[in-house]
Amino acid sequence: AAGVSARSTPDVAEWTQDWEEQHRTEALVDPQGPPQGYYRVPRGGCSRSISFDCRSAVRGAASPESRDSSLGFRVVVEVPRAPGAPSQ
Repeated sequence: AAGVSARSTPDVAEWTQDWEEQHRTEALVDPQGPPQGYYRVPRGGCSRSISFDCRSAVRGAASPESRDSSLGFRVVVEVPRAPGAPSQ
């Protein structure tokens, strides 16, 4: 839509496949969480969140059975480039 930034505030916090675990003190890149648990980890904020929470680095914890208008998932579709289109 015209005037909408790709970095606009998300409509919902995004579910991840990770289970919640105790905070680690060491710096890790894409750490693997535990294989099972009680709570899943949503990330980011929603349109009702304060701006600080609308970052992908923000993590939370919620029961997988949770139903709330502020939790959801992102649908991603890979669209093939047209022949001869410049690469990005």
